[in-house]
Amino acid sequence: CDLLVLRHRHNMFGLLVAGRLPQTNLQQVSTNAFTFQIEDAQDVNHLVVFMLGTVPFPEGHGGSIYFAWPPYTSFQFLGHITNTKPSAVFRLKNRTSGAGIDVHMDQQTDTKIVAQIGISIEPLATIEQKTLQMAATVAQTSARANITVADMLEFGTKMCQNLVDYALSFTPSPAPAPSPFMPAPAPHQQQMIPVATLERWFENFKRKLQMDPYFWAK
Repeated sequence: CDLLVLRHRHNMFGLLVAGRLPQTNLQQVSTNAFTFQIEDAQDVNHLVVFMLGTVPFPEGHGGSIYFAWPPYTSFQFLGHITNTKPSAVFRLKNRTSGAGIDVHMDQQTDTKIVAQIGISIEPLATIEQKTLQMAATVAQTSARANITVADMLEFGTKMCQNLVDYALSFTPSPAPAPSPFMPAPAPHQQQMIPVATLERWFENFKRKLQMDPYFWAK
């Protein structure tokens, strides 16, 4: 039975690009990995990957769905299908390459792009882990996209206060008044702050941002 499944896995999947005929021209690249070629991918907004119903996944396995722009060196995880979820819809518009370049070209361009959809048969535990990681990334991206003017104002205020506090920590305490009849100088009045101090603050602040972009809000 397992040998039969292995021989007919290339008949397991289909691909439907919105507005086009279904594709079943699956290419098997290894025992558990397959690809579909998507012609004129720059015009594609949505597509569906589905099981044909002829061969089920092996027990405890499902299919991870990936997407790649040329030159097919970086495949992005899109989602999955399983025996209990035999189809899934994916949105490709504005999807970027691994380098962050938006290669979803303007529809008026003459450039024709052939993209790839990859299907990898993997254990369900592995698929679940990848799905959770993708959900966490999407949530983080969504949170960043929802930054408001008030958030920016709060960040700017706290950044400036952080700089002031850091710089003042390097200034000496004001000298006492020379006599009871002369006013004491204002705290930190006319104190000179070395440029090196500001440079150290900038490097420290940048390092903290890299470690935790929201450290200032805590």
